[in-house]
Amino acid sequence: MKEEFERHDPQRIGKVDKEDFLAVLEKFDLKLKDEHFNLFLARCGLENSLTGISYMDLLRNFQDRSEKGITHKILSDPNHRFHRDGAISPSSTLTAVEARLANLFQSDFLALLATFEKIDKFKTNVISQQEFRAAIESRFDVEITDEDFEQLLDRIPLDEDGNVRYPHFMAMFDSRRGVPSLFDHRSVGSSAFEEDKEQGPGRTPEQLFKIIKSLIHKNYATMEKEFEDLDEMNSRRLSQETMYFFFKRLDIQPGVTRGEIRRLWSTFITNQDKTLDYLEFVRHFGYSPKSACYPNAKISPPKKGDGDFKIRSKKLNCDSDILIDNVRAKVEYLWDDLRREFEDLDLYHTGFVSKEEFKDLLSELCIHLNDYEREMLSKKFECNGDGRVSYVEFLKPFVPRRQALKTKTNMEAVMRSSQSEADPSDSHPNDLGTLTSRMRKKLKGEWKTLRRAFKKLDMDSSGYLSLPEFRSVLKLCNFVLDEDEIYHIMSKYDQNMDGRVNYKSFLEHTCKKENPSSPTTPLANTL
Repeated sequence: MKEEFERHDPQRIGKVDKEDFLAVLEKFDLKLKDEHFNLFLARCGLENSLTGISYMDLLRNFQDRSEKGITHKILSDPNHRFHRDGAISPSSTLTAVEARLANLFQSDFLALLATFEKIDKFKTNVISQQEFRAAIESRFDVEITDEDFEQLLDRIPLDEDGNVRYPHFMAMFDSRRGVPSLFDHRSVGSSAFEEDKEQGPGRTPEQLFKIIKSLIHKNYATMEKEFEDLDEMNSRRLSQETMYFFFKRLDIQPGVTRGEIRRLWSTFITNQDKTLDYLEFVRHFGYSPKSACYPNAKISPPKKGDGDFKIRSKKLNCDSDILIDNVRAKVEYLWDDLRREFEDLDLYHTGFVSKEEFKDLLSELCIHLNDYEREMLSKKFECNGDGRVSYVEFLKPFVPRRQALKTKTNMEAVMRSSQSEADPSDSHPNDLGTLTSRMRKKLKGEWKTLRRAFKKLDMDSSGYLSLPEFRSVLKLCNFVLDEDEIYHIMSKYDQNMDGRVNYKSFLEHTCKKENPSSPTTPLANTL
């Protein structure tokens, strides 16, 4: 049509007179009566001036798919002739001519859009990936391989359930750049929907992590300003689509695709509504499990066993300790079930299970743990380096709080127990040596009474007493233990973690500490 108009425009001024204008339209079976001519020009935003009619504006207005274009007006008017069933025959009515022109210029675009809308019977503006693939293959008579389709999915917008948002997909093919979308006048320009030039499977979450972490550390103020401009509702939250546009604003080169966003999204811990708080997003790329442990690692590199027995501030914990805090609530809640599962796997009661069995149990316990985190936990408790994990050492840190919650009888005691765990750097718990010295002073001259009481309660002469029995004996001697002291005693004399204290080892250890110069006391000989 442009070539036909140019034949009547030898000077290439972009305008023709009325007769030539009608002649070109008639050549394309667009018959327009004289009485409808001026109205047609007005509807198309044209005017019949002395210099002629701008055919370039006519073509541009019908090709434009933005809200300023005629195609948008036709699609937005449900009563237009374009939406009626049956073929659009050439006639002199204005709407029929407009519908014919829209079909001439937008046939593939409109046909694909109509296919999507036919599939979307409930007007949800989404279709499944399988329906999208079938529509593309049938409309354009092409066969898309699985690999090609995966790359295509990296560049098209999906909702939280993985369905294709076909209006946003169609907006990628808007014929003008920088104009609002054809489908939603509030949406951003089509330049935001441009296809990324990057080819191949895209970057891994680890590669994106390094890029975004560097941006946050170097240009945090700029990033926050861009997010505030994007967050019109002031929700302070990110969805996958919002994150895509957010990264577009940051001008990351090559551009981040939606597929990379989806893979990166799986590394976040999101809210129930599948959104991510902005501060959580920033914190995710701040101090990570790999970097939060030892900020001064270059000066004093960490060594194996640094944090095994030392209670430290949780702000400077090693990565495996951070992970233990993440699973603490579930381990404490399922402690008995976990112990039973481990013992079922440990047929010979060695206290160890294979690394694979340990990881499988962790996967069932905390599904949000990734492979790296499970590997870190298994390495922390792989004591002998032989591929076997000590489940006894894994369960031991969770024993004190369980006992505290079971033995405390009032809310104040429970809160005190929680506070002491919440900030161990500020508390000053008695270690075993200090506790032993205090017991020695308090129970001086009571060792025989203690031994007789222990043996009296030990009905089967096993050398073990339950924790309540052990505490009751000490209470008879006017020595009451708090929960921290109970923890130290249980960690030393309950090696099997079965809730029983080896009172013989307890008495022997305490007596040896009492008389270091003469280790063979009558009491020791008796024991």
